[in-house]
Amino acid sequence: MKDWYIQHNIDDETLQQLILLDQGAYAAKDIGDFSLCKRWLGVNDKIYTVLKLGNMAVGYINFIPLKDDVFERFEQGKMKDYNLTEDDILPFTKGASLNCLFMSIVIKKEFRDGMAIIKLTQAFTQFLDELKSQGVHIKKIIQDCVSVDGIKFAINFFGSKFVCESRNSNRFGKIYEVEYDKPRTIFAPKLRYEELTEKNLKVMAQIQYEIFKDTQSVGYSDYKNAAKLKDKFANKLLPMDFLVYYKEIPVGIVGLYNVEGYPDDVWVDWLGVLPEYRNRGIGTQMLLHICEVARQYGKRNIRLYSFNKSYPLGISIYHKVMQRCEKYRNPCDDIEWLEDIDCLLFSSSLVDKRPQLWNNKFIDAKSEKEVHKLSLKMLKEDKII
Repeated sequence: MKDWYIQHNIDDETLQQLILLDQGAYAAKDIGDFSLCKRWLGVNDKIYTVLKLGNMAVGYINFIPLKDDVFERFEQGKMKDYNLTEDDILPFTKGASLNCLFMSIVIKKEFRDGMAIIKLTQAFTQFLDELKSQGVHIKKIIQDCVSVDGIKFAINFFGSKFVCESRNSNRFGKIYEVEYDKPRTIFAPKLRYEELTEKNLKVMAQIQYEIFKDTQSVGYSDYKNAAKLKDKFANKLLPMDFLVYYKEIPVGIVGLYNVEGYPDDVWVDWLGVLPEYRNRGIGTQMLLHICEVARQYGKRNIRLYSFNKSYPLGISIYHKVMQRCEKYRNPCDDIEWLEDIDCLLFSSSLVDKRPQLWNNKFIDAKSEKEVHKLSLKMLKEDKII
């Protein structure tokens, strides 16, 4: 049995360990600076909740009360945590009403097995309860997430609400707000993912048709071709598509594919949920899950494109989860159509670095119209519709 314990009073050795944890999790700009963190601790010595195993720090949460004007800048996405100085923060003072930044949560890679994060978040929740009992009032909590793992934590563990994108560093990062008045652990909808085969092709085609028929984006022809690939699942070749079950009912589809000529990228394929199962967090969990699946392909970025005027609910999920959003208007594609549907391209990093901008490289979005036309014909020929 692991001998976990929690530490709040941070000595120099422990602080050095936390910076080493940062180095295994963040890009250079987001790694803590020892002297700066020491100055933070000089103002407020309770900003860290550290999970230890013996003398080794395996995870921590950094939670800092901010002056109101600084908090507003974070809330608007105009400030990043690596710009924070000791002059921007406050102590936990009895009787004070504070706005706080949930700056970071880091778990050592080999301890990301579920138990470490549960113990750390339980300790943090207990710490918040202790502050409340001491007369410290927390008004608002925000989180600045710079990775898909951070976003997943914000959504699944605290039910955080997406507020805006960070405006520094080419709009990299997401600001989320925690409903602190109801501190709780959020459990994601339990979903089951079944890979596309010729056996379940008809069910997937029917669900895809129901989801996308009104937006002229049905892709049965792609599904039918993918289902015929030999050794597809044993070799984990792309495309890789899934039928998604909620409470053992097929409710959605999601997948991955490659775009020829772009070896650094993997793309989200046909993500959708049946109308009667929307607004339950299912689509968000599907996107978070497929981002995890994408890591096994050794790519740098995961991307998707969608149409703002056709899929407003999907677009809201992509803004919430993906790290960057750009307009896609390649002059070799159908510019008038792309403008009319407001085509947006979303990206996230799979390597804990900043995702690369797409910068309007050609993806042949217009081919979706031909795929839709062919798919309708094949769906009728196969008596699926």
